[in-house]
Amino acid sequence: MGHGEPLTEMEKAKIATLKDYMIMSNQKIAKEINQSEKIVRNFLENRENYGKNCVTGRLSTISPAQKQHLIRSAANSNKSARDIKLENNLTIGVRRTQKILSGCSYLKYKKVMRKPMLTSNNIEGR
Repeated sequence: MGHGEPLTEMEKAKIATLKDYMIMSNQKIAKEINQSEKIVRNFLENRENYGKNCVTGRLSTISPAQKQHLIRSAANSNKSARDIKLENNLTIGVRRTQKILSGCSYLKYKKVMRKPMLTSNNIEGR
């Protein structure tokens, strides 16, 4: 579920004033400023760091150094993603290795051009 807009500085000041000086309940403060009771409670529990310590997303399975090493070994060789993964002893899957390599801006996959079939005309032309 998405997050709503954080409180503005004016709303923060109003909540702090209503709680500290007017000694109003969280529910009354929420009605006063047209916000939910939960957002008022979250602000009052952590006034200094409200809206700052929001860490989202899953942690990466490999470190940035391992990622850089993976990209470097791919750039310096003509190996497949499976071979690169095995060479670097990584705990990630082959598909994740492919995703990392495709996300690199300066590595471009180029399909190897196949040689045309050698026909009798080509043999005579030699």
